[in-house]
Amino acid sequence: MNFPKFALLKMSLNKGEHTWTAADLKPGESARILEIAEDRVPLKLFDMGCLPGAEIELCFEAPFRDPMYFRVADYRLAIRRELASHIILEQRA
Repeated sequence: MNFPKFALLKMSLNKGEHTWTAADLKPGESARILEIAEDRVPLKLFDMGCLPGAEIELCFEAPFRDPMYFRVADYRLAIRRELASHIILEQRA
């Protein structure tokens, strides 16, 4: 069966596994992007360097933790937490 990537992510989350996303970062933390749910993320983010292999850093969060302010490549991005949850990061060592 061919499932979209997002469906596979949801299936793995249902098994009790936790996928580390950009929404899980704390201010000052950074990580490398592993995968992005293309069907859930605007193409504009790809154009701004939000690609697999790129380093992403959470600069700070607005009150109530939404939106989140990230540094990716030479760009600064303010995106909602829900959108950040579709940016999958490499697991911490």
